Amino acid sequence: TWLLQGFRKLVLINGFIFIRTVFLMTALALIMRVAAGLGTVEMAASHVLMQYMMLMALGLDGFAHASEALAGAAWGRRDRAQFRRWVVLTGYWSLLAALAYALVFGLWGNALTALLTDIQAVRAAAAALLPLVVALPLVAVWCYLFDGVYIGATAAGAMMLTMALAFLLYLLLLGPMTARWGLHGLWGAVLLFMGARGLGQALWYPLLERRLL
Repeated sequence: TWLLQGFRKLVLINGFIFIRTVFLMTALALIMRVAAGLGTVEMAASHVLMQYMMLMALGLDGFAHASEALAGAAWGRRDRAQFRRWVVLTGYWSLLAALAYALVFGLWGNALTALLTDIQAVRAAAAALLPLVVALPLVAVWCYLFDGVYIGATAAGAMMLTMALAFLLYLLLLGPMTARWGLHGLWGAVLLFMGARGLGQALWYPLLERRLL
């Protein structure tokens, strides 16, 4: 780490991750800001849905960390076959976890909401958004997985770029969708943001593998 070239790479990678995280935190902060403009019930319902997102992240991030370590070790060895193997295996288990989350949210979502709030108007607003909550882990699973893959492969620049493009799409859609569909539009934009992150990283992935040739 005291070699200048190695230290420069370390700082550069962490800089890309920092900028990517700023985009992500801004996107999440905008949820509550926009929801507050819709009303107190809508803001409270969005806070409930944020707890669903946090619960989902706790599980899906575990597989992302596994991919970061295992695929990252294969990347360090320049072993393309093992790198792809770990991406596929962690992707398989991530998808199973996402399906489990979707099932739990679909069957017991209203019961979970009832544990978080006793305000009937907020419960009703959250219940109306339940289809989006069920879809969320199935759409977001890929951006969680690929974040781990890209960090393990020290491809933080590509991760930041795909995040920036997804964030730009989110900004373009957030206002019009919220104005047209209210709270459903807001969370629909969040869903598209998560999907765009994963899609961008999936499209970039072949370029990532080519670096191991």
